[in-house]
Amino acid sequence: MQIVYRYSLDAEGATHRGIAADTEPIEVEKTVTFFLARSLTEEVKLSQEHTGFHWGRFDEVATLLCHHDLRSVLVSADRFLQ
Repeated sequence: MQIVYRYSLDAEGATHRGIAADTEPIEVEKTVTFFLARSLTEEVKLSQEHTGFHWGRFDEVATLLCHHDLRSVLVSADRFLQ
C-alpha cells in the first residue's frame, strides 16, 4: 500500500458508547485521521473490527456514506487527486 494523502478530522462533541451496548453515551473529543492510499493489489484482508469493504467509483461511494463528515473526507480526497 502506498500512502498518498493524510487528512485529519476533529470530531468535537462526538458521542461514544462503552463496550456494553446498554451503557449511556458519553461526549468525547477526538481526532480521526484518514489516509488516502493506493492499493498495490485487489486483495483485502480485514481485521476483527471490520465487517466488510467496498471498492467503488467516487459518485457511487458518495451516495453510500451516511455521515456528512465522511462525505467531506471523500470530497477532500477527490480534490487532492484532481
